[in-house]
Amino acid sequence: MKKTMTILATACAVATFGAATGDHVRTGVRGIPDGAQAANHVVVVNVGNAVGSKVFREAATYALSKVGVNAWTNSTTAFRAERLVEDPTLLQRTFGEKAKLGVFLERAGTAPRFLSVPGVWCRVNVDGLGDGAADGQIFKDRVAKMILKGLAHAAGCGAALDARCSMYYGGNTLDGLDKVGIRLSPGVYFPMLEQLKHVGGDEIVTRQE
Repeated sequence: MKKTMTILATACAVATFGAATGDHVRTGVRGIPDGAQAANHVVVVNVGNAVGSKVFREAATYALSKVGVNAWTNSTTAFRAERLVEDPTLLQRTFGEKAKLGVFLERAGTAPRFLSVPGVWCRVNVDGLGDGAADGQIFKDRVAKMILKGLAHAAGCGAALDARCSMYYGGNTLDGLDKVGIRLSPGVYFPMLEQLKHVGGDEIVTRQE
């Protein structure tokens, strides 16, 4: 059964804000529904096993549980930005016609952290993301935050002033990233929903049950 996102439900989704301290990826959260792939959705892609499959699954599930949009995860062996630029239909032909916006996690050396075509896709460079991480939890949290940042960039959203938000302007270093929350502030979240509706209609902001 579908559950249409209402203003109240959306408000509840973003009203989980408190201090970012203690905001960590954990299991037991609402999982990605099996039916999500059959509806218009955001696809989060692990490129070339850029992140270990267990970490990717847990980080993506937790991050996506915070935004209440229809999403799916997938994997591929390589990412070619130039091909996606030249052929906008490639995303759908590769991941299915219901994949309306893509977030790609890739190890891309010294390339910029984010490369995006707003309204279509974002490539997130996770190379070096584990540097200085005292344990696996810190790395997992960083991956979740980068997924949310990639989603926001793919939807054309910019930096946030809220220090609890993954898109906080001070979270662009690893040290800064560790201090932000795994969440999007209303100033990022609501514009993101509007952009998603532009590319995928109400269906993409209607999570499957």
